[in-house]
Amino acid sequence: MSTRLEYQLEAGQPDQLAARLGEIGHLRACGRQRVERTWFDTFDWRLYRRGQVLEQDTSGPSSAVRWRRLVDGGLEAAFANTVPRFARELRPGPLRERLLALIDARALLPAASVRCEQTTYALENSEQKTVARIRTEVAHTPGGPVHRLAVEPVPGYPEPVARVRDLLEQELSLPPAGEDLFYLAVGATGRQPGDYQSRLQVELDPQMAAGAAARRVLGLLLEKVLANLDGARQDIDIEFLHDLRTAVRRSRSALRQFRGVLHPHLAEHLGEALRWVGTVTTPVRDLDVHQVEFEQVWPSYEPELFAAMRPVGALLVTERERERQKLVRHLGSRRFAEVLDLWRRLLNQADPPASLAPRAGEPIGRLAARRIRKLHRRMRRDGRAIGPETPDEAVHDLRKLGKKLRYTIEMFQSLYPRQMVKPALAGLKQLQDCLGRFNDLTVQQADFRTWAGHFSQQPGTAGTLLAMGQMIERLRHEQRAVRAAFQRHFGDFDRPVVRRRLAALGRPPGNS
Repeated sequence: MSTRLEYQLEAGQPDQLAARLGEIGHLRACGRQRVERTWFDTFDWRLYRRGQVLEQDTSGPSSAVRWRRLVDGGLEAAFANTVPRFARELRPGPLRERLLALIDARALLPAASVRCEQTTYALENSEQKTVARIRTEVAHTPGGPVHRLAVEPVPGYPEPVARVRDLLEQELSLPPAGEDLFYLAVGATGRQPGDYQSRLQVELDPQMAAGAAARRVLGLLLEKVLANLDGARQDIDIEFLHDLRTAVRRSRSALRQFRGVLHPHLAEHLGEALRWVGTVTTPVRDLDVHQVEFEQVWPSYEPELFAAMRPVGALLVTERERERQKLVRHLGSRRFAEVLDLWRRLLNQADPPASLAPRAGEPIGRLAARRIRKLHRRMRRDGRAIGPETPDEAVHDLRKLGKKLRYTIEMFQSLYPRQMVKPALAGLKQLQDCLGRFNDLTVQQADFRTWAGHFSQQPGTAGTLLAMGQMIERLRHEQRAVRAAFQRHFGDFDRPVVRRRLAALGRPPGNS
């Protein structure tokens, strides 16, 4: 890794600097070019949140990509190509694995771009070896031209770079570049780095009336649905639909927890409408999960089994496209538009009379504690009732109850100190992971049986059908193991220390 030095310049200064830099070594002009600089990140700013950015300079048919740090311009990686749409499109190797670890299945999207005019130099020593690369640049931003000078060290030559730094900073008093061009360019688009994240973060005060708190929560969740709507329609990446569905599920959960707070008729109507949204978005999401398994898990199976399953992978692609076309029609339908209109009506309505919403004026801190306390008690009661012979439906019901508890804690987490919320959620997470995997395995077995029916009507598919039978048996075996592990995970969740953490959230925060 290397740290780039960057300074502000005034118009006309670059020519004056050339003579002074020539005192340190031979300054060889490498050329001038006009480039289009584009910054890339995921929709939810996964690189930015790590203090990094992908930066592509394009000049004619050639492109150069820098993966660099924002704090000091230091280089993480560089490659001569264009930024890939997905990390998985890179050639196998460390770069691909590092980028995959950061962005997973998210698409890299252009966040902003500016036109730049660059002049590059190589600073050479007496042996004509390049000891530093120097670039002057004029970036044409919406706020006017920005003049900068960048010094990029060459590994193994620290002394010349130190002399360049002394000249620029001590003798010429050049100020540091200040705000990275990335921020200026993104700000000009109307967005701000980090302006979207999938997690729900809503600020509430314990004394806030429950009606006002409910409208704030549901308003933020509507914003998340709208933020992901175009990406889900256009199928930019699978996380747009996932985040949209999560916001819908959180909203349905919120409506249940705000019973007695909102207009009962509108709230019930919206809950039913959101259930429809959840239903019509489920097929594509389920197929997305299967495709991820096919791409990332199935190749680890025996080569013969994976080869026999390839027709299933092709079927996934066909089925997903068919279901995606349905999804696009649903999301563009009048019925979906009416869901959004109903949502807005509920948000814009003042508190109804006390006879319709008796808890609208209750402090949200008190209501939140009561809801958490009730869900926690149900979770403990229902979980303790599950034994080896209990039907699977009870396990699925506990999964849904656990999700309600997590959503409720996350919705109200700003009411409590962070050190109370994080350990309480951690105590729930492992149990939820176990219950979620159990549900996934149920869905996958049902889907495999459906696909087997499809292939049973096709000639020459005996090998695929046999492989699917093996897959169903593997899934069934894993599900039995997950079910056996449930008692251990629930026992961890039901430990006194976890119970105390969750019980603390069941007491009204502050003076509410």
